[in-house]
Amino acid sequence: NPATGRSWNLEAMLAYDKLFPGAVHGVSELNLNKRVLFPNQRFAPVISDEWLACFAESAEYMAMTGKVLMFHNDFNIDQEGQKGLDKILMIGEKFPNTTILWCHTGLAPEAKPGVFGDFHIEHGLKKFLATGPKGKRFVDLSWPSGFFRALNPEVEPDRDDAMAARWGAYVNFINDFSEYITVGSDQVSLFYA
Repeated sequence: NPATGRSWNLEAMLAYDKLFPGAVHGVSELNLNKRVLFPNQRFAPVISDEWLACFAESAEYMAMTGKVLMFHNDFNIDQEGQKGLDKILMIGEKFPNTTILWCHTGLAPEAKPGVFGDFHIEHGLKKFLATGPKGKRFVDLSWPSGFFRALNPEVEPDRDDAMAARWGAYVNFINDFSEYITVGSDQVSLFYA
């Protein structure tokens, strides 16, 4: 905001807190990388030192007030030479004390099958959770058409592909990291047309 020298994100958060004291507990869904926006020529930011500096005051305000920042960030989609995973890791590392939730674990219906399973868990989810202290990083398992629909063989039993075979790896991850998992930021029916 040229008038105040603060980011529009911070201006919005301050306005919400003034209008609705104590009622707003998080901000969602900030788009870092979202494939469905590309055909409309809408793109999320490239995460750079300049962007991180601009966003710092917002992230620090969220940390100070105990609010959660929720990011949509498609795991394996490149944008202007920057991978989605790199974006969420850069933000997580830069703002360790801000509570951050990664919506949909970076998966969406447009996600490429090759990212599912061990690679997604080891190089994505676990790396993201490690960017902050306990209680400051969470992953969200909503968006069933991306996560559960693609991976759960009980939802689509006729699918014979590697994604369904990898379901066990996710069950283990969910059991091992249950305190870092939420569901429902973007809940969509499993049976929509």
